[in-house]
Amino acid sequence: MKIEYQPVSLLILLAILIILELFSFIKAFHGSHRYILDYLVEEILNRQPPEIKAFLVQASILERMCWQLCDQVKEAGKEAASLYSNTIPATPERSSRDILDYLDRSNLFLIPPDNEKIWYRYHHLFAELLQARLQQLDPAFERLLHKRAVG
Repeated sequence: MKIEYQPVSLLILLAILIILELFSFIKAFHGSHRYILDYLVEEILNRQPPEIKAFLVQASILERMCWQLCDQVKEAGKEAASLYSNTIPATPERSSRDILDYLDRSNLFLIPPDNEKIWYRYHHLFAELLQARLQQLDPAFERLLHKRAVG
């Protein structure tokens, strides 16, 4: 009987090694992988309407977001657009609630950590991309967003 179980034991051991290697790959996988960022930019972000892109970038300062908090950040975006009109993207006119609903329905890297879909967060790779985009804009704009988000 032991002879019959040896091939199964080897297969189980091989499966465990493959799983451990997969976990190592996933753990090491992050936003610095250029081809993933290129895909996110080209296929996802650049295909969005300007108001959605502006919302995504502005809300990237938030670890967790709800529509009320996003509205506060949008107000900072409107203020900044009047000050830095040549470098700051236009702030969306649609409500934050509508935009969050759109993003949720579109499966655009928005994760609702609760079942009620009141709070959301971005997928970490997408958040890294958006934060990099925000840093390319005027640093005063980013500070203004943070200031407005705090209250």
